[in-house]
Amino acid sequence: RSQAGFPDYVVFGDQWLGFVELQARSTNTGRMGRVSDDQERYKDSIEAAGGEWRVFKLPDQWDDVDDWLCAHTGREIRGRWR
Repeated sequence: RSQAGFPDYVVFGDQWLGFVELQARSTNTGRMGRVSDDQERYKDSIEAAGGEWRVFKLPDQWDDVDDWLCAHTGREIRGRWR
């Protein structure tokens, strides 16, 4: 278990390091999750150290996730995880 606020995923690339926070839409209320204060603190630290920090809102941004990962990995991943 990680510390409160630590991103959901860490993605390693060729001379690149990305951190991903996923926010989901509640099936009960329809409301989208929000970035917490702890997550904002991690974001600030990651970016200050030269890392890339992204938030994706699911399921609305699956295409954005695909585009971002493809741009950084050079690999087509579209449709492999849905």
